[in-house]
Amino acid sequence: MVELSKKTQQHLPYNYQYALASALYKIFDLEDEQLAENLHSNRSGKFFTFSWIQYQRGTSKNGLDFKNAWFYVSSPDNRFINVGARGLLNHPYLLLNGIPLEVTGLEAMEVVKMGGVARFRTLSPIYLKKIVETTRDKRFLDLYPGNEEWEKMLRRNLVSKFESYTRERCGDIDFHVKQINRVKRKRMDIAGSYRRCAMLEFTVESDPDLLRFGYDAGFGEKNAMGFGCVEVMDQC
Repeated sequence: MVELSKKTQQHLPYNYQYALASALYKIFDLEDEQLAENLHSNRSGKFFTFSWIQYQRGTSKNGLDFKNAWFYVSSPDNRFINVGARGLLNHPYLLLNGIPLEVTGLEAMEVVKMGGVARFRTLSPIYLKKIVETTRDKRFLDLYPGNEEWEKMLRRNLVSKFESYTRERCGDIDFHVKQINRVKRKRMDIAGSYRRCAMLEFTVESDPDLLRFGYDAGFGEKNAMGFGCVEVMDQC
């Protein structure tokens, strides 16, 4: 968990995900050039995610209004976590859309033991898409929970990232979304490109290692842009 303080009275604009991702990449550029280069060049996947900024004050039409806040960064890669923590301690300021945020503290979260069934709550929205081919061209169609292909794409994306990270084939691993609740559709602006995505609670039955990877690296696409970060509500 990364604790933040905002000294200015300016409100943070709602669409800050791209700015926060850029600020985190800058930290890695300053702290470990080799790791930063690997992150920039890795087309098969960037195995980390981060949550929306959490805060205790209200919002307004102008953006987020807070004095103190926090967000979570998660990855299955211990080197990434260690370098990120060291970088935030050595360079304790993040500039988001022209608004400086001071890093006032870091806290390592308790390790979660994962079973074969887990109920998750999103801390940042899950983004998934599919390719739709027409007689003229092909285009991307963003998917919301409830779409008949949402679960298939959720599984495909997670297995693909897991295989890329572990360099092992999963085969026909079971993956079943048992329940979906509290869906809130979102439309996020990422560097001028809008992504339709969703906050939700969902229960999944699958291999514990695969579920753990989803918890650590994020569910869905664009995790390194702040999509698909989750917390565990309960499990068995």
